[in-house]
Amino acid sequence: MNDETIEVLKRIEKRLSLIEEKLSAVDVASELDRDVYSCEDVSKLTGAHGLQRYAPYSIRLACSDGRIPDAYKRHNGRWAIPKAAVLRILGEGVPPERRQ
Repeated sequence: MNDETIEVLKRIEKRLSLIEEKLSAVDVASELDRDVYSCEDVSKLTGAHGLQRYAPYSIRLACSDGRIPDAYKRHNGRWAIPKAAVLRILGEGVPPERRQ
């Protein structure tokens, strides 16, 4: 194979990877059937579908630090994380801690 063919194959492979990522995001979105999720639920979902598995404590800490801005506390004191935020976590991971 010549260099031009190799470059074309590399571009095709990159495009296929992007398509696979988008399709997997659609699959995950269709599996999420609730409006809000607990920290434990998000932890399990990151283990099954995310870039990295996060412990429930890490999710709670991110909520309390404001790194998951849409999360809110319920009347029982537990965090509720909206579906859109869960999808963002599954696709991008939990936002990193802010350095001071």
